[in-house]
Amino acid sequence: MTHRNLLFDLDGTLVDSTPLHEWAYRQALQEYAPELLERFDYSSIAGWTTLHAFQQLGVAEPVDRVVKRKQALYREAVHAGRLEAFPGAREGLAAAARAGHRLYLVTSASRAGAEVALARSELSSFFEGTVTADDCQQGKPNPEPYLLCLSRYQLSAAESLAVEDSDGGASAARAAGLQVARVHSPGVPDNHLTLHQLFDSLLGRRSA
Repeated sequence: MTHRNLLFDLDGTLVDSTPLHEWAYRQALQEYAPELLERFDYSSIAGWTTLHAFQQLGVAEPVDRVVKRKQALYREAVHAGRLEAFPGAREGLAAAARAGHRLYLVTSASRAGAEVALARSELSSFFEGTVTADDCQQGKPNPEPYLLCLSRYQLSAAESLAVEDSDGGASAARAAGLQVARVHSPGVPDNHLTLHQLFDSLLGRRSA
C-alpha cells in the first residue's frame, strides 16, 4: 500500500463549509472593520487560520476579539444545521479505514470548531488523530501542522498522502515532504478530483 496514511484537511475538503466561513468572516468584518469588506476575497485566505487571515486582511481592532466573534458565528451556523459533509465523505472514509489506511485530520480550524463540524457531519469516528490550529504556533500555509502530525503520530512522510482543497493547504503539505491530492479545486486541472474519484483511486475502484 503506497499511501498507508491519509492526512485530510477538513474545510472545503470533507465538509462543504466554504459558504459558512465566508459568511462568518463577512459578518465579523461588518461589525468590527466594515472598511475592509469592499476588498475582502475569501479565496485569498482559504485554508488559513482565522488569526492569520484577519492579520493579513489588516484588521486594526484587537484581533483576538474579531477572531472569537468569527469563530462563534461559524459554530452557531454549524449548530443550526447549516453544514454538511461532501457527498462520498463518510462512505469513502469508512471504506479507506476498512482497506487498512490510517486516517488523520490536519485542519486550520480551532479545536472547538473542528469538533463541532466533525460531530455535525458525522465524521468524528474515522480519525486516529487530529491536529488543529490550537496545536500550532503557525498554521497553513506554514508546514508546521503537517510536521506536527507526522511527529506526534510517528508517521512516515513517504507513506503518507495529504488531501487538500486550497493552495495554502497544499503548499503546507508539500513543504512537509508530503505528496498531495487536490479535491474540489477546479483551478488545478492536472490534479483536481471529487471525493468519489479520490477514494476510487485510493481503493483501486473503477469510477462510475
